[in-house]
Amino acid sequence: MLKIFRIVNTGSKRIKKGHDLFGLLIMQTDTGFYLVAPESGDELAKTKFLNMSGPPFFSFDDFKHKGNQWNLIVDQALPDIQNPETLAGAWQSPPGVTHVGPAQDEDSWTASSTGKGVPGDEDQDEDQDDARAASAY
Repeated sequence: MLKIFRIVNTGSKRIKKGHDLFGLLIMQTDTGFYLVAPESGDELAKTKFLNMSGPPFFSFDDFKHKGNQWNLIVDQALPDIQNPETLAGAWQSPPGVTHVGPAQDEDSWTASSTGKGVPGDEDQDEDQDDARAASAY
């Protein structure tokens, strides 16, 4: 199983640093969660554990992105961590600096499921649509 989430909200407009996280991908696979840079496809971090008993569910610890060190904490999974459609939490940069979470919309982020299985599937889907259209004639 592969599910891809894209960070679509990075909290307060007053805190500009969080905007560097916008667009990052979180990939859920059978072996865990991975944080991926969308431009390069590079893995930035992976989960060390999954806490099924409650938040925080997992975190991406001490990764480098756009010249900064980060922690990304996942403390919300809706509807649940078993089959999430939305992930959310707090970020820290530099790691270890305490920030408030999504409820106060400061150093927070939200990622929504893209509905895509594999990056790049869009091209394959378009090719299949073109082939279906051509076969209709």
